[in-house]
Amino acid sequence: MIEAVKEAMVMYEGKNFNMPPRMHAEHEGNVLLLMPAFTSSAFGTKLVSVFPGNQEKGIPVIQGTMILNDGNSGSPMALMDAAVLTGLRTGAVGAVGVKHLAGRNARNLGIIGAGV
Repeated sequence: MIEAVKEAMVMYEGKNFNMPPRMHAEHEGNVLLLMPAFTSSAFGTKLVSVFPGNQEKGIPVIQGTMILNDGNSGSPMALMDAAVLTGLRTGAVGAVGVKHLAGRNARNLGIIGAGV
């Protein structure tokens, strides 16, 4: 995951991707978010639902799926839980930052915040 996040940061810096604006749709107090992104080799779509009433049902208010497709054929390659993916990405972003910004002789690290 750390290497994938590093590669994504390099793509972002080089503007080697296409990320259309996020679609935001509301219906009866619930929200649907659709977030597509394209690279030369793959494209993915993160679909997130926010249903505030789920709290009373004992199920997550925010749920989501990430679909990854082959950039040459459009064939689905992976279906992932967006919450798990977001948590892993959050940690990996911090790891990439520490790897590239910490001094060579750094021996201590302070972490502030509770994560996702």
